[in-house]
Amino acid sequence: MKPSILRNLLIACVALGLAMGLVFPVFAQSFVDWRPGMKGWFVVSSLVAGGAVGALNYWLVNLILLRKLRRISEVATAISQN
Repeated sequence: MKPSILRNLLIACVALGLAMGLVFPVFAQSFVDWRPGMKGWFVVSSLVAGGAVGALNYWLVNLILLRKLRRISEVATAISQN
């Protein structure tokens, strides 16, 4: 069975968000003096925020773009059958 485009899009969006969540603490290291024990919490919260941004990005793409494409597909199917 061929992988679903939507599933691949979801995985790509969440993976990008998680990658951003991993890179951000490295970038922040240049600007922040960490208190003991706080860096771990910051990394975890960055990963959660990155995953949430990735999921939100997927939802927006699905809402804005894919709904319209589905509608176009329905209209094209109706035209071809009639």
